[in-house]
Amino acid sequence: MSKAPEYLSFRPNSRSFSSYTFHNNRPSGPGTRVHLAQQWQQICLRHFEEKKVGKLDLAEVFGTPEEIGVLKEDENLGRLNVTKAFQVTKDNNSNYTSLYSFGGRSFSILDPEHVVVGKIYGHTIVFVGIERISGIMVYDVSNPANPVFLDYVNNRNFEEDPESPEAGDLGTECLLFIPANRSPHKCPLVVAAHEIGGTTTVFQVNVTRPLENVDD
Repeated sequence: MSKAPEYLSFRPNSRSFSSYTFHNNRPSGPGTRVHLAQQWQQICLRHFEEKKVGKLDLAEVFGTPEEIGVLKEDENLGRLNVTKAFQVTKDNNSNYTSLYSFGGRSFSILDPEHVVVGKIYGHTIVFVGIERISGIMVYDVSNPANPVFLDYVNNRNFEEDPESPEAGDLGTECLLFIPANRSPHKCPLVVAAHEIGGTTTVFQVNVTRPLENVDD
């Protein structure tokens, strides 16, 4: 087993904006589309950028010609789809010196399954839906450079068969934030739809109003 400069690109599948100063997104899916920022929401740039590793010219950073030949075989990286665009690097002979495939999972302010942003007592709170294991992660991103983890909620019953209704909330797919002034209980709410479990759950966000006078 050897190392190669092959990475995962974080491809946005959903985004949520707050005051249009920064955005959150979660990565997923193939790389056939590149979506521009919210301020250009009427523009969608689409181009084909996928290529199999076996069809690329690789630089010596991937090894000797013999080693590169082995690497490009189908049973190794040959069938792996990578991007020809994004942030790939090449040498002076246009041989690839790095590879970026698709489907990396993460959460980040500039480049993170569904996310929504809400304002709660002056704080900017992001709710991140986790599809595979299910659940919602909550961060305070009032300072985008220093996000603070607040909570993680998961109603999935891991002791039950995932195919059974008793498994509970499984496969968090879509989130909706309802601010306190639109909530029937005057408390912020988060609605979560679950693709696998087929459930919809409403979470009440229980917070204490800060001492300072804040209108949100």
